[in-house]
Amino acid sequence: MQDRLVLFGPNNLASCANDLVWNPALGLTSSTLFDATYDGSRYLVVGSNRKIFSSNDGVMWDEEVLPTENLFTGVYADSDRLLVIGQQATVLYRYSLNAEWALWPQQNMLYLAEKTSCP
Repeated sequence: MQDRLVLFGPNNLASCANDLVWNPALGLTSSTLFDATYDGSRYLVVGSNRKIFSSNDGVMWDEEVLPTENLFTGVYADSDRLLVIGQQATVLYRYSLNAEWALWPQQNMLYLAEKTSCP
């Protein structure tokens, strides 16, 4: 896959390859985008209407199937896992691109860590 730059704002997303021609995103059905990440092989964005989308190329986007109806506003990826953070301290995770999303078992610990962390 060639290098690609993906930029997003609250209401739009576009990508560009080395030729600097911007391509609008196709398949996004969320009116507001909150966060985006890249794990080395796939892009992931979270948006309004309780939606998460993934893409191999930054142009065509597929909606992810989620095990909960919560709103998600943050996303994190590294080489081992994907994490999505949402309302009521809900955290979804998966370790493989082909795996299903699962609820993080220690949801309340995230809230506790935020409230008790040292400056």
